[in-house]
Amino acid sequence: MTRQIFALAVFAASVLCAGQDQPQAGQTNQPPVGQTDQSQTGTTEQPAAPVEDLRAPAPALLGGDSGSLAFTSELERSNYIRGGIAVSATYDDNASNGTTDRIGDFSYSILPNIQLDQTRSRLHWILGYSGGFTANQRLTSRNQGSHNLNGSLAYRLSPHMDLRLSDSFLDTTGLLQQFQNGIGTPVAGPVNQPNPTLITPLAKNLNNTANVDWSYQFSRDNVIGAGGTFYDAHFHDLPAGAAPLLDTETRSADFYLNHRFTARNWTGITYRFQRLTVGSGANLTDTHSLLLSHTIYLREHMTLSFYAGPEYSEINSVTVTANITPPVISFATVSSFDHQTSISGGGTFGWQGRLTSIRLEASRKVSDGGGVVGAVVLNSVEGGIRRQLTQTTAVNLNALYGHNRELGSAAGGAPLTSATGTVGLEQRMGASLMLRLDYGRDYQTQSTNVGSINHNRGTVSVAYSFTRPMGR
Repeated sequence: MTRQIFALAVFAASVLCAGQDQPQAGQTNQPPVGQTDQSQTGTTEQPAAPVEDLRAPAPALLGGDSGSLAFTSELERSNYIRGGIAVSATYDDNASNGTTDRIGDFSYSILPNIQLDQTRSRLHWILGYSGGFTANQRLTSRNQGSHNLNGSLAYRLSPHMDLRLSDSFLDTTGLLQQFQNGIGTPVAGPVNQPNPTLITPLAKNLNNTANVDWSYQFSRDNVIGAGGTFYDAHFHDLPAGAAPLLDTETRSADFYLNHRFTARNWTGITYRFQRLTVGSGANLTDTHSLLLSHTIYLREHMTLSFYAGPEYSEINSVTVTANITPPVISFATVSSFDHQTSISGGGTFGWQGRLTSIRLEASRKVSDGGGVVGAVVLNSVEGGIRRQLTQTTAVNLNALYGHNRELGSAAGGAPLTSATGTVGLEQRMGASLMLRLDYGRDYQTQSTNVGSINHNRGTVSVAYSFTRPMGR
């Protein structure tokens, strides 16, 4: 439902603004949010942050703008329809994500995709869909279709007021079978991003992440704003004997005040509230955070941010036990309450260059347990680099480490530690064809609910893509 509402909102806003985008005689269109209008040439400048512009940029910690590994040439195109299709073969030496009986398997996928990207004088929106079908050679019962719908919208409500929306819906089984080279932009920033570190047993995973942000620049160097993030993850069709996975819902709201000290330096204070529900409401955690942040726009497409502050969490849990004394079966319900104070903090660095792009992120915060456990204190480090070697060849390297400790004094079990790494080669074969070779390694330590999981994956894919002008 969320993705349908978002898609309708994108197109409705586009239609409403269409009339405003036609300039009157003797007038010209104003450039869109954070961009220089070059629609006549088919390219639109999209700096990560307008350093010398008097307009306030989007908050780096709440949005995902600095998390992409796209090159600047890939950021600068707008008003296009893009599409294509990819055919791939993957070998996974632990395709079932099993903790004991490892099953190696080949899988074959066909994945079409399409994306619409349009810029108007006050509106910039992107809507994309990728989906397809994956067939397994041995685990034929896990043959599956997958769907990924995502979009973003930036709308200038007034000369000093902006609205930003983004959403990503994903329907897949287990780990994503297709490797990502980091080009995509995350829906939420490091403060609101769901826990990406944990590896779960093979299961059908249906999740949606939505983000909304409103900001008002009430003076030259001051901006206030508010936003919210909504995350839902649901698991079903687990294999027989697998440990149960926990459905998760996260709702968060934030309010911030940012002040510009120099053209490149912004300092802000953010209050954030998060409600995390795990299972069928049996585990409820409310977290209050007060974060002091500082962002430096080092140069165009290069941003450094860091933040720190206290977090206070209230944990409410309900435990149901069954007492069986034939012929009577009774149930006992025990409610518990706990609270905990912790420190949240971290930093991010993002650079989208002409030949090299880099992203780095480190964070400590209260987060969801990825479907494996309830609320956790998450310490994570992730990063990636993408380098253009020649005009037709690029390589990418991505790594992610997470340490998850369940929140609350009553939580049992050892912490979960996981690490994931991928390396890939991209080779263009003409204007429309690309060959990709990828290798990945995943590892997760023993836990109470899920045993140690580790596996190696290799993928070969060939993709055809096209780009066509839009709205001209």
